[in-house]
Amino acid sequence: MHLTKDTFLSHIQKTGIIKNRTHILIAVSGGMDSMVLLHILKHISKELELTVSAGHINHHLRESSDEDQNLVEDICRDWNVPTFVNSLNPKEIPQGESIEAWARKERYSALENIRTDVGADTIITAHHGNDQVETILMHLADGCGLDGLIGIRTKRGNILRLFLTVSRTEIEMYARLWKIPFREDETNRDLAHPRNYLRHEIIRKWEEKYPSLIHGFVKTSEQVSETAHALESIIPKLAKSVLSEESFPKVYISHTRIKEHPVLLQSMILKYLIGDSEISWRRHRWDKLKQFLKTAKTGQTFRLNEKWVCLRDREYWLLEEDSSIPIEEVTVHENKVTNVGDSIFEWKNVTSACKLDSNPMREIIDGEKINNKTLVIRPWMAGDEFTPLGMNGTKKVSDFLVDEKIDLFSKKRQLVLTADEEIIWVCGRRISDEVKLTKETMRFVEFSLRKKG
Repeated sequence: MHLTKDTFLSHIQKTGIIKNRTHILIAVSGGMDSMVLLHILKHISKELELTVSAGHINHHLRESSDEDQNLVEDICRDWNVPTFVNSLNPKEIPQGESIEAWARKERYSALENIRTDVGADTIITAHHGNDQVETILMHLADGCGLDGLIGIRTKRGNILRLFLTVSRTEIEMYARLWKIPFREDETNRDLAHPRNYLRHEIIRKWEEKYPSLIHGFVKTSEQVSETAHALESIIPKLAKSVLSEESFPKVYISHTRIKEHPVLLQSMILKYLIGDSEISWRRHRWDKLKQFLKTAKTGQTFRLNEKWVCLRDREYWLLEEDSSIPIEEVTVHENKVTNVGDSIFEWKNVTSACKLDSNPMREIIDGEKINNKTLVIRPWMAGDEFTPLGMNGTKKVSDFLVDEKIDLFSKKRQLVLTADEEIIWVCGRRISDEVKLTKETMRFVEFSLRKKG
């Protein structure tokens, strides 16, 4: 696309990437790319009925940063564009974090704050085709997968990049033609930075020899994006076909059915099922997950992200949202409701055992067996023993859970109820034979445990 006001307007109208009567916030640094973006969008705003605002973030990382801000404010005043400035403080950079990573994160955060304050619909940045080539090449050097070949996405959240189909050369030609004022960031010449080295020593020389280079990369990015979108569109259907059941906070996936698909699709299914909206996982996350899916033995786990863990169980892959409230030892009292982590325990007296149903989280015991005893509910511990209903001798809780084929996630959260430190209920599993109902039972006590909400 030869960059003119008309061709850019036609591109926007054809793609529908910006709707009419939209309020846009343009990220304007004072550099050539963003000043050209501001100029062209300002001049086509009437045709699209756009409300145009400019946002400038002063990073205070260079001595000349105030001059950048002054240029942006002066030009926006001349062009009648409302300007909103936010300043960053480099003294707040956390120890160990790179300046570039901090500046990028804080810049987008500050722009989003401005967008919200002024009521803009979207933020538009001046990333262009050469930026796309740099990003893809850096991803390739890092051994990227499909997501890395997409490079910079045109839309992500509230951010739009409208110049990705435009080359740096076309932007330079536009700037010369319209005599657009701008400031050069001298750090962009530092070849010690990998991106700058690619820009000046590789891509510029490559483009001089092959003028269609930028548009070729842009086309490839679009085609890879289409392929990725097609893959993503079938994942929900595949996920449904391998799902055995959902029982919050766990998801059961048939090991046999998911194994019918290539390991990459298996990984994508897991990512979909945990609702991870992060567009691009880094390569090492995919590699580690694929290796886990290929080699995991029963009982092994893999942390998918901050919330979710995957467990290789006997017949299933189990996904669990690890967001439960940590449980500590809690004393419970007669005819009272007690909070136990993210659950509620209730102890009440009842007139008989006739109310008992198939709910494993409700039990009725002989109340005489706990008279004057202190009852405590807590997580089970190694070495715990009890006498399961129907048995004469004691059994370790750990062995009981293995016999019951309880998965690792459930074991981790398993609670026991004790009376003077003797286990009388492995909650939801089995009561102790010591407190069972008999013909002589005169006092009936009901225990129940349920999730909050």
